[in-house]
Amino acid sequence: MGLKAENRKKALSVLEKIAYSTNEIEYEKNYEELIQLGFKELLSYYNTNWHPIRYEWVRGFMKSIKTFNITTTNHLESLNQKIKQVVERNSSLQSFFEDLLTCLSSIHTEQKHKAINLIVKTSHDYEKGSIEDFYSTQLTPYAWKLVAEELKQSRIMLFCMESNSCTISCECVLFKNTNLPCRHIFFKRIEMGSPITAKELIPTKYTREELFKNYCGDNTVHPMDDAESQFATVSSLPSHERTLSKQEKYKTAMLHCQDIANVLSDYGTKEFKKAISNLESTKIDLLNNNGHTFKDMVQSQILMPTEQPQIPIEQPKVELKDIRIDGRKLKRKGRPKGVDTTVIGLKKKKKANNKEGVMKIAQ
Repeated sequence: MGLKAENRKKALSVLEKIAYSTNEIEYEKNYEELIQLGFKELLSYYNTNWHPIRYEWVRGFMKSIKTFNITTTNHLESLNQKIKQVVERNSSLQSFFEDLLTCLSSIHTEQKHKAINLIVKTSHDYEKGSIEDFYSTQLTPYAWKLVAEELKQSRIMLFCMESNSCTISCECVLFKNTNLPCRHIFFKRIEMGSPITAKELIPTKYTREELFKNYCGDNTVHPMDDAESQFATVSSLPSHERTLSKQEKYKTAMLHCQDIANVLSDYGTKEFKKAISNLESTKIDLLNNNGHTFKDMVQSQILMPTEQPQIPIEQPKVELKDIRIDGRKLKRKGRPKGVDTTVIGLKKKKKANNKEGVMKIAQ
């Protein structure tokens, strides 16, 4: 749109305010600020693509419809990440579904374990018989976190701002989004003397019993439970090898060439030259026969042995200098090095002969 850096920052700041507007009044205020910036191309683009669907992406408008307070895709991305860790890339269709069902079964078991813990384990953070104890034992942890905040705010309210609220329903954002009891409902019930702890205020979706029934009930069926019967009728599919890239082929060929080089380095000079000549002929054949494989060339040489003259193999004469162990020549035995020197490198004094010793004693 040809905006400069400073203008781009201003526009992004206003658009961020618009995205996080909490109600219609705040949205209109931020939208008016965008108009006052005077960026005609940006305003035209916004009015064409984003303003008509503002109820689908503005945070305040999203909460006014039934989204169960879900405003991000974090849960879906987490599930996708778990599937990627189990399912192999470029796998066959059958193995893909087997791995997918295994992953879903593991996730189902994990959620089932959490549901059992919610029923078996009970917290004693609140006084028994209190309002907090009632809702914390009936609701799931996620729902109780929302209701606890509303209950806290209802006790410090002086009057109710929602004119359409009553003891069982309200027009506020939280109630429209989740159907959970809000601060306005609690305030109205306190004002009218109605009991706050009422099961009719709790949606069945957010109860612990419903969560346990969904994962551990008798009618609960998971796709993995019938996986064996599903795959019993599927014929085994042939495994197809993945096509290698040029770089992978090069690496594989280099590994074989290195092995050949290591073997040839231990050969004698005559055998080494013969092996090199054979490799050179093989190299020429590979370069001249691009459409044929190396296996075809070998078979053609086996089927037509008369075309090439047979070269008699000469038995090389083995001499002492050609004898090697692990690629090294045998060292000739002799007097060890350093026999005439001391530990610090000085030459040792020669011992006197027996005759000279006798003469010295006689004198």
